[in-house]
Amino acid sequence: MTKSTFYYEDGLDNVFNENGDKVVDPMEGVLTDITDPNIVLVTITSREAYLATKPKDDDKDTEMDGHTREKFIDRMIEGPVRRGRVAEIPYKKSEKNVGRPSSFSGEHEQHIEEIVEQNPQICADDIIDSLTHKFEGFSISKSQMNHHLKNNMFITI
Repeated sequence: MTKSTFYYEDGLDNVFNENGDKVVDPMEGVLTDITDPNIVLVTITSREAYLATKPKDDDKDTEMDGHTREKFIDRMIEGPVRRGRVAEIPYKKSEKNVGRPSSFSGEHEQHIEEIVEQNPQICADDIIDSLTHKFEGFSISKSQMNHHLKNNMFITI
């Protein structure tokens, strides 16, 4: 029979068992067994020492020539582009243009659900035929029917 042991963490990365004894030292063995001679550990004791050993940053990206600075000031500060033009969305990508209105009504969808419940093996052509017989003047292509069934009614046939 195995005995279960519970471990507790005190929030300071110290782990204790149920008797209160320290079980794991999280810093034990960290960076003490380095065998690579290219890695040199140096203790930096102050900010000045850190800054002295830190490599100098490459300032090429932050430097601007006069022409670039003038162009930035002209475009961003003196003559900003009006907000509407920047955020302009193409007409076909906007949500307002949802295409032509759907030719399906609640009655059409209810009729389709009844047909599918009666015959789960029905195909799109049979559904289209049933809709055209029941509702006069209703016409739809097979691809539109499949799209409506899949995206609006969540029915796959």
